[in-house]
Amino acid sequence: MRVKTVSSVEIMLGAPISDRHELVDRIRKGLPFSVLVRLQQQLGLSRKQFLTVLAISHSTMLRREIAGKMSVYESEKILRIAQLFDLTLQFVNGSNEDARRWLSTRNMELKGETPLTYAATETGAKIVEDLIAKIELGIVI
Repeated sequence: MRVKTVSSVEIMLGAPISDRHELVDRIRKGLPFSVLVRLQQQLGLSRKQFLTVLAISHSTMLRREIAGKMSVYESEKILRIAQLFDLTLQFVNGSNEDARRWLSTRNMELKGETPLTYAATETGAKIVEDLIAKIELGIVI
């Protein structure tokens, strides 16, 4: 049974999102740099670890920090990871620590990678989402 948790997406944006169209608008404008910082903290990762997950170089991150916002492409990546964290939180009944641990533990269904690193691409994130659904449904993997 899933526990309703406060959305990581809403936490990192600092406001509730009333519809997906609003979210698309925010992504097109580029999410504020502070969103990267908030999500990194939620995930309990170092800056270096988080940039690796997002496939963003340190120099690019510094440019984004100065500009105060992320690119559309980077915003999409950040949103993907935030949504996966939300799904994982629901899967582990709302425990941040359990969600972080599950996302950071190597999984044989993901070729020995962690769910977080596997989700670096859209296709990988869908595979991780499918894995969570299978586990929740009790499908033997």
